[in-house]
Amino acid sequence: MTGKKTSFRASAHLLALVGSAAVILALSPPAAVAETNTGNGVLAEYNGRTIDLSEGWQGATSCVEQADGGFRCYDDEEDYLEEQGLDAPGAEAGTIAGDGCERRYLCLWDDRYYAGKKVRFVKAGRHDLSSVGFGNRANSFYNNRTLPSELYDVGCGCTLHAAGRQPRSELSLIEKPNGVGTWNNAIDDVILHND
Repeated sequence: MTGKKTSFRASAHLLALVGSAAVILALSPPAAVAETNTGNGVLAEYNGRTIDLSEGWQGATSCVEQADGGFRCYDDEEDYLEEQGLDAPGAEAGTIAGDGCERRYLCLWDDRYYAGKKVRFVKAGRHDLSSVGFGNRANSFYNNRTLPSELYDVGCGCTLHAAGRQPRSELSLIEKPNGVGTWNNAIDDVILHND
């Protein structure tokens, strides 16, 4: 009987320790979790906090890839232009084209004629648009880079080639190969080449 009591006490003591550890972990601040991205989304700085763009833009209307590969988002285009010290679109002199896309960037808008939410890419490589909350949303684009970029639709396995300095104001007017629809809301990935 003494062996059973000792075994029972040891089990009860171990259970109490495990329970205490669980409470400590549950009460620990989630700071490390906020900075670690375990999903496929791109993390962006927005109004002093970190957001996962694949889960929504939290009120932002403009998100920009930085030269280091990170992203920053803004409430509106004016906030972005002011922070960057850039001229407004349509200005006579400056670094922005008339449509609001800086040199070296590929810009995508979720509405035609360069309107609505906008995402900008600058870093060479393949970018999964769903990771920035923009998969199958683009309705217009401007490749304001010297080299071509590629816009890819996974569904049809086809590519829309965007020549350097090429704007497209309405993707619903561009047919995909083999009559499988238009490029409106059909871009899954973009590929930027070294510029």
